[in-house]
Amino acid sequence: MLLPRLTNCPECASIPSLLANIDCKLNQLASALYNNTIFALNQPISAVTMLDLLNYKRILAYRICNPNYAGLYTLNMIASRVIILTGNCKTNCGGASQQNVPVHTTTTSTSCIPRTTTTTSSSSTSTSTTTATPTTTTTSTSTSTSTSTSTSTSSTTTTTTTATPTTTTTTTATPTTTTTTTTTTAPIVDVYGRLYNYFAANGSSGEIANTGWHMPTTTEFNDLETYLGGSPTAGGTLKEAGTTHWLAPNTGATNSSGFTGLPAGFRQFDGSFGPQNQILYLWSSNTLFIGGNYTNGLSLNYNSADASTFDMNPPSDKNKDGISIRLIKNDSTWTLGDKYTGNDGQLYDTIKIGTQVWMLQNLKETQYRDLSSIPEVLNNIAWAALSTGARCYYVI
Repeated sequence: MLLPRLTNCPECASIPSLLANIDCKLNQLASALYNNTIFALNQPISAVTMLDLLNYKRILAYRICNPNYAGLYTLNMIASRVIILTGNCKTNCGGASQQNVPVHTTTTSTSCIPRTTTTTSSSSTSTSTTTATPTTTTTSTSTSTSTSTSTSTSSTTTTTTTATPTTTTTTTATPTTTTTTTTTTAPIVDVYGRLYNYFAANGSSGEIANTGWHMPTTTEFNDLETYLGGSPTAGGTLKEAGTTHWLAPNTGATNSSGFTGLPAGFRQFDGSFGPQNQILYLWSSNTLFIGGNYTNGLSLNYNSADASTFDMNPPSDKNKDGISIRLIKNDSTWTLGDKYTGNDGQLYDTIKIGTQVWMLQNLKETQYRDLSSIPEVLNNIAWAALSTGARCYYVI
């Protein structure tokens, strides 16, 4: 049976690190499965994640590298998926020292594996039971008996004192206050990142990229498209495959570049939102006037494999549009596992495509390089009136 082959052999030096990440995550999932079976812990386990990792491990372990074979997988694609699926498992588990499946115990703590701990101490009788309606019962009982006998030649006195105080205190607290908070901010921002107007993106309100990185130029986007085979098909190599986040049919999506483009939607100059799950716009730092249109950045669409620039007319409206950002590194040095650290301390995975090093997730930055805050503006009227940098997240 023919196995999928890796097509970019010069980067095969990163295979051992990828395999270590996969092994760590598989051990974590196996431990969770063991604990669920033996101790009924009901920890969440993704069968799809386990199958994907096993498949990637099989491909990487065979190391079948043939530059002349147009295989289904590229190392960049596998690397980006492994980074996303395994997170920091290898770091948390301490590398190879944690590769064996740990035995479930009540006295050993492992940072990657949820555990059950039971502690019992006995110096008094105390029972505490906590449910959705917490009830605490405390019972205290003390019994003391004292007998004293005194005898003399002139008289005999016998005194017997018995004290048996019994005190029982029962306290029951039944709070009836229920607080429910519903928000879509965190999930949307975590997956799709934030949207920024051009005042924030172009540096007029402050540098949004940390030291060593910058906003990509339109030329750099064009170079990326060229490296991936040209505009008509480059979009498919840049989009996340499947329809988990993209609307069907997600035409031509393979993510063979490892870029993992996600359809964050956009916000128009009047504050209204364009469709999410259908399109990804990425700001560039400059605008070109081509064919009577002002073109800017990169555009990926759910119903096309094309990668192209997008038009903004009139250009004055462009400054107020809310669009995603992917930063690019100033140089081409890169090692698998390298992170980009935002001005606010948030970490992002990175991927090297050709000679360019890109962020692997859409930007979620909340500060400029000078650590001043990028204001978050959700109100439509306030957004339309902006003349300085601002951020927002997609509101359904």
